Amino acid sequence: MNKISLAWFDVWIFFAITFVGDYNFSEFPMFYIVWVTMIVYRVLTNLTLKSYEIATQMFIFALYTPALYNFFNDYGISYVDIQSYHSMFMSVLYVNIFPIVYRALNNNKALYPILSIFIALFIANLIQGEGRTNIVFGPNVQYKIIGVTFLFSIICIIKNDLKKAYIPILYILSSYLLLKTGSRAALFIIFVNTVIFYQYYLTLLRYSRVMKFMLMVAFFAALYILLPILIENFGRVFYFSMENGSISVRFDMIINSLIFFERDVVSILFGLGAGNEIVGSYPHNLIIEALVHHGLIFTSVLLLLGVHALRVVYKYKYKYTHFKPLVILLIPMAIGSLFSGKFNDNYSVISLLTYVAVYSIFLQKK
Repeated sequence: MNKISLAWFDVWIFFAITFVGDYNFSEFPMFYIVWVTMIVYRVLTNLTLKSYEIATQMFIFALYTPALYNFFNDYGISYVDIQSYHSMFMSVLYVNIFPIVYRALNNNKALYPILSIFIALFIANLIQGEGRTNIVFGPNVQYKIIGVTFLFSIICIIKNDLKKAYIPILYILSSYLLLKTGSRAALFIIFVNTVIFYQYYLTLLRYSRVMKFMLMVAFFAALYILLPILIENFGRVFYFSMENGSISVRFDMIINSLIFFERDVVSILFGLGAGNEIVGSYPHNLIIEALVHHGLIFTSVLLLLGVHALRVVYKYKYKYTHFKPLVILLIPMAIGSLFSGKFNDNYSVISLLTYVAVYSIFLQKK
């Protein structure tokens, strides 16, 4: 298979398995269908299973072991609650996409399918017209797609020494598309995109520190001038008030989660499962979901993995590693997991944090 074909298949399989989420076909999660397709594709393109993939999958499965107890307690409660437990297997199986992503990022032809995604999203916005973007995926999924697409493009351009002129154009386009989703979490992704854009793009241009500072001042001055226009046209994104139902629901979930610590020790350590009455099956926050559903032990390990991932990326900040671009690439998923979606949508975050921890151990042994 030539580089162009590899690029298209690599990118589309990555996006398919990352954002298929809890879509079902006749009550059967589409994730597994995409995963089987991905494995067959890996075999056909001679991408063998790596030892650190298996080690990562074993670690994730061990991490989720206590959740099996809650699964059997919840069994028979409802279809929705049982569906919540598929995330255990999704997190384990998602690990197999990382070698494909790494190959795509090293392929200078991968920018073409990425640009096609941007074009498709922009056309979809034009077709819809006014209102929040809601075509195929809801707005709370679309801002993650847009964020990942932009970061994929910037890594691909920098790593393969492609035309740098694409970067500011894609930054402006992605910022517009993110604002169109109407999701407040999109603001945080715009901030991350801006930091990465500033860090990498201006470094590539080799400007002096004075010039970089002047550009930063000019950027914030332009933002200050444009802010009233942005608020007028994308008001929902900038509306942070407890009177807003979306925000109040999420705040209530945080307050309700505190009741969890009034339970018995076993429940606190191992969770109450997806069938709990405290936050239900959809608390809008990965950490709250981890805590109430799977307990304090699971959540503590998850947070430690997150801290470790940041520490390792900082440690190797001046050295290109296998996992560094993957961490940058999935930042929008991590941000989004704190505002919307559940484990069935955010399984990639668990997979990535564990993958970084395990791979860094293998890296130290080399």
